[in-house]
Amino acid sequence: MVVPYGTTRRYAATYFPEVNVLEPLHGVADNNRTPMSKSIIWWAAGAALLLGAGCATPRGTPPTAPAPTAPASFINRVWKVDTSPTIQKGQLYVFLSEGTLVVAATNGTPSLGTWRYQKGALTMVEESIAYPVDILELTADTFRIRVRNPGEPVEMTLVPADDVPLSR
Repeated sequence: MVVPYGTTRRYAATYFPEVNVLEPLHGVADNNRTPMSKSIIWWAAGAALLLGAGCATPRGTPPTAPAPTAPASFINRVWKVDTSPTIQKGQLYVFLSEGTLVVAATNGTPSLGTWRYQKGALTMVEESIAYPVDILELTADTFRIRVRNPGEPVEMTLVPADDVPLSR
């Protein structure tokens, strides 16, 4: 799947397990043996786009796996924490339509999980642990949830992250 994002000109983003096939086995730095994935050349990004386009489902053919069904207003949007007693303000949450959950703190490595919305119930899965989620409010400008973690539930109010830069 190829998804357009507003990145800086002449830059590309990829998800790495899928593009590892573009790296030669000997593609490591001389001194520290770091994989070349830290600085793949533009032709590889172009090849990834071509591979993704070649794997796309032809029009008219139904997708093989149904996407999660949920209120469309929180899906495929970047949300940031506005208020929470325990979650850092500004932390980002993205619920991608195919069920991937992306969580990114302002000073940390983004983490990937999954999410599903079935029979009116939202569930977030982080580090292979499923957490039921109560949707307390959902509007175009507010996504207020209660995550039922072990111990105390965690409430947070998320707002659209329109001011988050796509590159630094």
